[in-house]
Amino acid sequence: PKRPREEEALDAPREKRYKFRTFIQRIADVDIDVHHKLHALELEQQRSAASDRETPFTLQTLDKWRELNLTAQFVVFAREVQPLIRSLPLVLRNRDALAELISRHLRSGSANALAPILEIVSALAVDLRSEFYPSPFEPLVRTLAELLDPADTDALELTFQTLCYLFKYLLRPLLVDLTRPFRLLAPMLGHAKQHVRRFAADSFGYLLRKCPADALDSVLGHMLDAAADAADAAAVARASDVAL
Repeated sequence: PKRPREEEALDAPREKRYKFRTFIQRIADVDIDVHHKLHALELEQQRSAASDRETPFTLQTLDKWRELNLTAQFVVFAREVQPLIRSLPLVLRNRDALAELISRHLRSGSANALAPILEIVSALAVDLRSEFYPSPFEPLVRTLAELLDPADTDALELTFQTLCYLFKYLLRPLLVDLTRPFRLLAPMLGHAKQHVRRFAADSFGYLLRKCPADALDSVLGHMLDAAADAADAAAVARASDVAL
């Protein structure tokens, strides 16, 4: 006689819900390619919507996350940031204060609030457009570079995705002088960990591919000079260690 389905189900081997993945596997799964996800039409729609509405995109993003993230750090962050972003003129006027506030909360180190704070950084770039560069873009990128944890794959993915979004939103002002964003990314491009260098190179590669041909030689020359200087500095450091 056939056994009841309930008994067969109990005897069936259960599939493990959690599968251990090594650090190398997690690094391989990191996806920072936002450029093929955010097409030119979608980007223009976001910019048009940001111009047409009275409510800043930054405030809308904050309101969305206030419903999704109830961690103590994000609640405090939301309370501090909301008065500064209630209108587009306020966002423009407070852009440097916003950079300082965001950097301070990023340094506090709560992983649970990282995703909403970084999405708000991207929303600021949509609202401010060219006014986002060079400030608050440059101080925020310095903060991200300073806080980069090569062992935290989730944070790495969020950080480099945010950088890629900013590069896409700010493409025109960034292309005026690519040596400035290159200097900002230099600590990541020269990082001790190979996977961090790869993510940084993938991010900056988008800008290089968009660089006008007549400016590319100058940018590449600057990059090669910087690499040579870094190699010389490393050689001097090694020689000093040997002497000691």
